[in-house]
Amino acid sequence: MSADLRDILMRMGHGDGLAAADRTFPSHRTAAQTTTGRVVDRPGLCTHDGIALICTALPLDAFVPAGALFLQVDGPGGQGGVRDWSTRTGAR
Repeated sequence: MSADLRDILMRMGHGDGLAAADRTFPSHRTAAQTTTGRVVDRPGLCTHDGIALICTALPLDAFVPAGALFLQVDGPGGQGGVRDWSTRTGAR
């Protein structure tokens, strides 16, 4: 885990949000609207593995309906959407 990512995670508290995204996400534009204004690149690490790494250092909030969300890839007929990550991975 990079020092930048660890620093951001250490500054987070209950109710704070984090976006783990692929290269097509507008990361710099989104980061400009955050407290830190920083984008942390994780070259060579897919989004799924990046989230798994983050969850080793920052547990998901269990007192909210969905501690983490992910966008499902659109399939035939546009069946994508937002899903609860914690129920998908057993992360709680």
